Amino acid sequence: MTGRSASSSARRRSTTTQRSAGVLPWLGLIGSIAMAVVVTVFAKMLFINFVEMYTTYGKELPWLSRVYHDKYLLAWLGPVAVALCWYIGRDSWGPRVAGLLGLLIALVGAVSTIFALYLPYINMGSLV
Repeated sequence: MTGRSASSSARRRSTTTQRSAGVLPWLGLIGSIAMAVVVTVFAKMLFINFVEMYTTYGKELPWLSRVYHDKYLLAWLGPVAVALCWYIGRDSWGPRVAGLLGLLIALVGAVSTIFALYLPYINMGSLV
């Protein structure tokens, strides 16, 4: 009896570990894809107004805003990196690292997007 319960307990623990590792990469992938979509939509639709308003004063965009405006499609490398990391290390470290990488990409993407959008407004204080 004791041998059976110990082995079933070990099986339950291993499936629980696999499930928790299986959710993290999906969260990372979804987060990085969502951030890439947000960056693309903001750059194509919203950032045009920021650029027009700022350039009417004859100032050049700050470097971060210029990179965001010109190279916004680089945000799609995030989901590719997460999927590649997940695929390469799918048996051991890959799912956890892919999930953490995707969540980090989502966090850094959100902060840098907001900062790149409002940096011209912050610099307008120096125009006055």
